[in-house]
Amino acid sequence: MGSFAFVWMMIFLISFSNLHFPTFSHSPNNLTLFGDAFFSNASIVLTQELNSCSSSSLASFNGVGGALYADPIRFVDSETNDTASFSSVFSFSITPSPFCSPGDGISFLIAPDQDSFSSFKGHIGLPRPFVVKDPFFAVEYDTSFDPLLGDVNGNHIGVDLNSVVSVSSVDLTPKGVNLKSGKTIKTWIEYRNPIKMIRIWVGYSAVRPTNPVLVARLDLSQILKEYMYVGFSSSNGQGSSLHVLDKWRFKIYHGSFTIPLDIVEEGDCFVCSPESDDEHSATATHKSEQEKFVLGVGCLVTLVISIIAIVLVVIFKKIKERKIVVITNIRTGDNNFGANPRIQTRSSVNTTFGANPRNQTRSSGTTNFAAERIQANRVPARLSLAEIKSATMCFAPNRIVGEGASATVYKGCLPHGPQVAVKRFQRVSGIGSWRNPFTTEFATMVGCLKHKNLIQLQGWCCEGSELVLVYEYMPNGSLDKILHNKTRSAIVLTWTQRQKIAIGVASALTYLHQDCERQIIHRDVKSCNIMLDENFNAKLGDFDTVSTKV
Repeated sequence: MGSFAFVWMMIFLISFSNLHFPTFSHSPNNLTLFGDAFFSNASIVLTQELNSCSSSSLASFNGVGGALYADPIRFVDSETNDTASFSSVFSFSITPSPFCSPGDGISFLIAPDQDSFSSFKGHIGLPRPFVVKDPFFAVEYDTSFDPLLGDVNGNHIGVDLNSVVSVSSVDLTPKGVNLKSGKTIKTWIEYRNPIKMIRIWVGYSAVRPTNPVLVARLDLSQILKEYMYVGFSSSNGQGSSLHVLDKWRFKIYHGSFTIPLDIVEEGDCFVCSPESDDEHSATATHKSEQEKFVLGVGCLVTLVISIIAIVLVVIFKKIKERKIVVITNIRTGDNNFGANPRIQTRSSVNTTFGANPRNQTRSSGTTNFAAERIQANRVPARLSLAEIKSATMCFAPNRIVGEGASATVYKGCLPHGPQVAVKRFQRVSGIGSWRNPFTTEFATMVGCLKHKNLIQLQGWCCEGSELVLVYEYMPNGSLDKILHNKTRSAIVLTWTQRQKIAIGVASALTYLHQDCERQIIHRDVKSCNIMLDENFNAKLGDFDTVSTKV
């Protein structure tokens, strides 16, 4: 493990060979100045400003200045022939003389030797056209318009390869940048060799702009040699400007590394001039504002989520409180079935089907389903007796599809819906609080039963002496009629269908015993109470004898 870590450490050191650049004011030995360039107040002045543009004044100065890093930098790995990527960040200012036309501008330069500067007064100190001996790369910040060189204007950035005629350029005027304003301008140059692309940003702020001003496809592998010099050149030509270089960072990357151009740590670069307090303050302020914004958004989102959660809890609580209790007691044997039931939406009500309140008694024990918690919006539609008679043709005998101890089932068809099964309950005989099958079944079905293997209640009627529950119609009837039918036309269930029926009934019982709010015991599971739909899906019915446990 130790040798593995050592190998990776060596690879990192080789890929990022680091040098530290001291402040310009100390006249560092690892910078070489050329021509009119000199150190002044923590900056490098590349060319001097003239007081006049007379011939004698122009002749008194070379008009060309430059600065190069003293040692060559390795751009190409000789073993792998891999060309490095690089980034360069520097700030500068160009102040034209009020007595002359502007100078030529400043260029960032990568050249094969230290003699690459032109002694000719012009072309930003770069080699003159048609006299280039060795390849070079430059990014020019041009303040002199020369149509013979293809310049777009006197305020542009250009990318030069072996010539002062740019292969790509952009006008900075629409970008809101004036190179000749005398203000400090910061620029970022980034070349990524794996994708053969160069991008350049420029602005007055210490923080890099979001969008680059120039993006160009460029392959420098044919230009860069194994070792090259990096630096700057400038010239005044027939004009005069003060070209000042304030700060400079430069770094190369070997391999497919992502360049963190806007974050260069001290010691990570070949050339690093320390940032001023103002720039650090601007960057810190920008980051602080971003952190405050993110923190504010986070707090706002948290507050909104909390409010939504509280509202949902309150709504859920209100819904639970609005559940009603249907307490049904039927006094039998006194012809009071004609009364209409009153189902009121409040915490608990007594619903009495025509019984005299003074004579009511309550059933007790787990076998009495007299109280069942329901939601008002889950009560099925109440139908009139006229609708029921119309659906069953006045309870015609030929409409009977099933009979039991307490009720007869008719096939019916409502005008506004599909076919239904109408369960007509018999009159109750007896005295006192004896439990009525209609009451039990109605309260059970309305309460909480909603399952694909339980027959579903569609409506109900309590009018005159009639007590009716309306269910969904099962085309294949009850299971017992299929199992015990001896005719030739009888349906023979396959083993797959039988298995599906058994699983369906088991699923329904699991729901009743475990998943309901109150445990419901059917107490009468048999083949005649298992209904089959058109696809032979089992649906358990007949809940007039159930018992419940809290």
